[in-house]
Amino acid sequence: MELILITHGPSQSVPNEGNCQMVFAMQQEYYLKVGYSTPWIGYFAVENGQYIGTCAFKGKPEDNRVEIAYFTFPEHEGKGFATRCAENLSR
Repeated sequence: MELILITHGPSQSVPNEGNCQMVFAMQQEYYLKVGYSTPWIGYFAVENGQYIGTCAFKGKPEDNRVEIAYFTFPEHEGKGFATRCAENLSR
């Protein structure tokens, strides 16, 4: 699995597959609220060249803890991708 960071601003090329366009738009709104500070941002999850979902840090760590969020596109649910996204974020 590869995680591709979701950049801040309109310059990123976003595929039309899955819910990528919706996720990109929502992430842009979220960056306006919480800021954009790598690596504490959102990522597209890609498996074998196919976009399968997204995962993100909900912000910078507080008290040595970080909260994460993830979303697997419906056609890829139930295949363990969300678990792998969480594992990749925690590395």
